[in-house]
Amino acid sequence: MRLIEQPIQPFAVPANAKLEGRSERVDGRVKRRDGDAANLAALDASVLGPRDASTCRYIRLPEVAAQAEGAKRTTDAKGVHSRHVGSPHLSGGFAVAALARAPHRVEVAGGTLPAMGQLDGRTALVFGVATRHSIAWAVAEQLHAEGARVGLVYRRPETARRVAPLVKAIDSELALACDVRDDAAVAHVMGQAAETYGHLDVLVHALANAPRRALAGRYTDTTREDFQAALDVSAYSLVALTRAAEPLFRPGASVVTLTAIASRRVFPGYNVMGVAKAALEASVRHIATELGPAGVRVNAVSAGAVRTVAAMGVPGFRTMYREGEALSPLRRGLTAADVAGAVAWLASPGSGAVTGQVIEVDAGWSILGLSGSPAQR
Repeated sequence: MRLIEQPIQPFAVPANAKLEGRSERVDGRVKRRDGDAANLAALDASVLGPRDASTCRYIRLPEVAAQAEGAKRTTDAKGVHSRHVGSPHLSGGFAVAALARAPHRVEVAGGTLPAMGQLDGRTALVFGVATRHSIAWAVAEQLHAEGARVGLVYRRPETARRVAPLVKAIDSELALACDVRDDAAVAHVMGQAAETYGHLDVLVHALANAPRRALAGRYTDTTREDFQAALDVSAYSLVALTRAAEPLFRPGASVVTLTAIASRRVFPGYNVMGVAKAALEASVRHIATELGPAGVRVNAVSAGAVRTVAAMGVPGFRTMYREGEALSPLRRGLTAADVAGAVAWLASPGSGAVTGQVIEVDAGWSILGLSGSPAQR
């Protein structure tokens, strides 16, 4: 453990600090582009409301020397992630180091201070990445932002060109196509994950698919072939992926899948996908029970109406989205980032006692007694 000396100002990064990685604007005070190096101006903690505080990283600098403003301080080179703003005095020992959209390092004279995330040192595989507008990609970005090494898996080989820039954006070491209906293909992906990472801490299942004809007309007219196709990709794949990944899991590992309220309510145009989501949630409970003794948790996030390419193809989705904005207790629509935040929490030690659960992320829409499309009222 190397000690460095640096001047510290209250709630400020040292004047010579350089930020590596990406950052965002906070109240118009900080702005930086990818690949640039920039000095960060002092950011007074008083401007950070609850929302801003949740999107910033802080490095805790233990006081072992003088506390006078501007005095030299000897600090440990290891940063400790915290979301506590601290007091307006130096005694809190907190300095704004970077913004939390991506892992950062703050370089100071004589060394580097890392901004720690809640998933630092962990490895993750995200299944279902298709485009930069998909929920799976938002999840991958969030896991990367929290410090995880993230592998991307997509369903079709022809998707590789669209995924290539995403792989580069998070410096992913593993990106593969996988037909989850094929056990040999699933085993190949897990073999590659074992070679690349050696173990697995987070498995994200963001897969759902059904023949388009099965989403039209009556559910009662669903063919046996279409039913099997929808359940295979949308529900059984969670079983197949978890079984194949089980030898790689370490104690504390987390499996997270994405579901929808259609597992419990009838939505015109969703048909067999609602049944598939119900099977998926039942699988979560069974797998959580069986893997729990090994310290592996399994949960689902039930996402409300989020605008994605796949969702826009569901009949009645636009109406559902508008009603969610107008009727939900929070009176707002949802974004992929909302869902990704919940997945990241379920992947983190902060949810260490949560397993077998379905977490609703829908701005409160599911608690209402009257919701959904006009056809349901």
